[in-house]
Amino acid sequence: MAYIHSQGVVHRDVKPDNIIFDEEFSAKIVDFGIACEEEYCDPLANDTGTFRWMAPEMMKHKAYGRKVDVYSFGLILWEMFSGTVPYEELNPFQAALAVFDKVIT
Repeated sequence: MAYIHSQGVVHRDVKPDNIIFDEEFSAKIVDFGIACEEEYCDPLANDTGTFRWMAPEMMKHKAYGRKVDVYSFGLILWEMFSGTVPYEELNPFQAALAVFDKVIT
């Protein structure tokens, strides 16, 4: 992620399904289908991310940058340490609404 961010790219869909490991067990981020150049990311776009790992500013269609990837990566780290999916008791849409409305802290 540090490399893609240094190139001015925001992935916008960082989630476990988009991280693979090569033969040396090095993590690689894949699926740049909705990535954008940070200065041209459209906060009104409807094709951004996966609800369960999506940053609140993306859900709210507010201006954002590379920090949305950091938010998603933080959820992945939480998932790795806890062994559970973020907000697993909620379906993806309910999880998005809860983050959007700040019900979950």
